[in-house]
Amino acid sequence: MNSDTDLERSALAHYLEILWRRKLLVIVGLIIVPVVALAITLRQTAVYASTDNVLLNRQNLVDVVSGAQASNNSQPGDLSRDATTQSDLAMSPDVAALALSKAGLSGVETPTQLLTAASVTPDANADILYFKVEDHSPSRASQLAASFAAAYVAYRQQLDTTSLRLAEQEVAKRIAELGSSRSSSGLYSSLVAKQQELLTLQVLQTSNATVVPTLLTATKVRPKPVLDAVLGAVLGLVLGLAAAFAAEGLDTRLRTVDQVEQLLGARVIGSIPRLPRRLADGGLPFMITAPRGQPAEAFRLLRATLSLSLPAKPVSLMVTSPEPGDGKSTIASNLAVALASGGKRVVLVDADLRWPQLARIFDLPPSPGLLDVALERATLRSVLHRVDFAEAAAPNGRPDSADGANRRSSSASSWLGEGSLHVLPAGQVPPGLGDFFTLDHAKRIAGLLLGQADIVIYDAPPILHVNDAIALGSIVDYQLFVIKLQKLRRGTVKALRRAAELSPARSLGFVLNRTDTITSYAYAYGYRSGPVERLVTASAE
Repeated sequence: MNSDTDLERSALAHYLEILWRRKLLVIVGLIIVPVVALAITLRQTAVYASTDNVLLNRQNLVDVVSGAQASNNSQPGDLSRDATTQSDLAMSPDVAALALSKAGLSGVETPTQLLTAASVTPDANADILYFKVEDHSPSRASQLAASFAAAYVAYRQQLDTTSLRLAEQEVAKRIAELGSSRSSSGLYSSLVAKQQELLTLQVLQTSNATVVPTLLTATKVRPKPVLDAVLGAVLGLVLGLAAAFAAEGLDTRLRTVDQVEQLLGARVIGSIPRLPRRLADGGLPFMITAPRGQPAEAFRLLRATLSLSLPAKPVSLMVTSPEPGDGKSTIASNLAVALASGGKRVVLVDADLRWPQLARIFDLPPSPGLLDVALERATLRSVLHRVDFAEAAAPNGRPDSADGANRRSSSASSWLGEGSLHVLPAGQVPPGLGDFFTLDHAKRIAGLLLGQADIVIYDAPPILHVNDAIALGSIVDYQLFVIKLQKLRRGTVKALRRAAELSPARSLGFVLNRTDTITSYAYAYGYRSGPVERLVTASAE
């Protein structure tokens, strides 16, 4: 029972999350549709309706006068069918033409136009027909409704008395044929009596339909701005909700870590928050320039997580991402500093030969690098750049003064530990570079680097754009993926999973970069007193 309740709450929370994320579509629907409906309503010409009633008399007075027995076996269905028949009869063109004649509008409006604006509805519980006419003029609507009801009564009387009138005319003709002998003839007396009876029946037939007097006051039926605005709001809400869920269904972006873990088949081992602009715009890794900030704490947590996954022997690690701009170079640089500050001997290699970034990040001068070692134009020892944390933390890479340098060195030494960091830049990249990491030179250099360090980190190119990262996977031991959740889509994750499976390196998991919220306890705990500020600005590659 509790499980079902939890599922219902989870589903409700999921729907509410979708509505909050797509609230703009719902708000637009709630605003635009009622405004459009109200604008259309206000542009419409007012329409008035007037109703007149006609009572149907179901008693056959002809049978009463003539002494015939009336039938009392009428069923409710027969009565309803008779009322429907009479309403259809009232909507005939002959009745409409007669109504226009009575209203004095024969040449102004056609019977078809009147029938379009009129309706005749039988009452479900009474023998009454409701004659309703709509018109732009309230007075003319009342006039046409009254004329329409009266025309139906006259037309009904005409139909009911037609046979009697024809019979009376035939009797009158026979009386006229008898001539002068009519006074002494018994036939004449009989015909005269019959004629009087037929005339009486014609008079009695007029009571089969009677106009019921009503207050002929026309009421406004259209437009109704308030009702139309309310209906527009309801329709706008429905359309907004439909658009919100449709947009969510068509959106292939991933929103949660659970979605990424499920599609990628790997786990989250770190989450790096967005950087404040003062750190994002800086060149050096913020693990050097701001070692006590919240982003630095995130990398210490990542370092602790990796220490549980990596063996005690020297290993190599490739840091890559699905696409450019995910922040892999930033993650690789700061992770290298974090590992070195924890006492590890770290070598950071710029393996993104098509777009090298480490020389810029660490402010290295133009110098030989990885490719120069492979081409035997330089030795490995000569191209490795040792990063001095004390000097790197100083403005422009140099201490302001001797005292300032001593203070920084003392502070850095007490916090950074005995580890070291060396950076191997890409070097001079020749045009038309081929598959470098498939060559024996690359494998030889990788082996030499493992002999110099506890961990070698390769800043690899995006794995979905070039094959260098997959080729590098045959050289390194582990691979780590950097993902920017805000731009990640399902197709990208599926392609990333296929690429990761092709790589021989073992996957450690993935790191979320530039997350919007701080969810870890380690992020919220700081060295400064006072509230922790939310990080909302974007970081740089």
